[in-house]
Amino acid sequence: MTLGNIIATYRKKMGLTQESLAQQLDVTNQAVSKWERAESSPDTDNLIALAKLYEISLDELLDIKNYQEAIGVYDRLLARNSYNIEVLN
Repeated sequence: MTLGNIIATYRKKMGLTQESLAQQLDVTNQAVSKWERAESSPDTDNLIALAKLYEISLDELLDIKNYQEAIGVYDRLLARNSYNIEVLN
């Protein structure tokens, strides 16, 4: 799930409109819309504010667990498929 999807999902669970969320965060409706469409990302202060408002951790907001799992899968694939790469001068 993308950050934008998470922002939208929790906003809807709380019964908030994009406008009301924007007002609570002191940003524009367009900013919230862009976050939800993954055209831009909230800055650090707004990420913290979103996590507090949604009463979730930053890890949950940023979907860190899935990110870490993806990195683990990638690392295991690299380990299984290690290739000898020569640097050409």
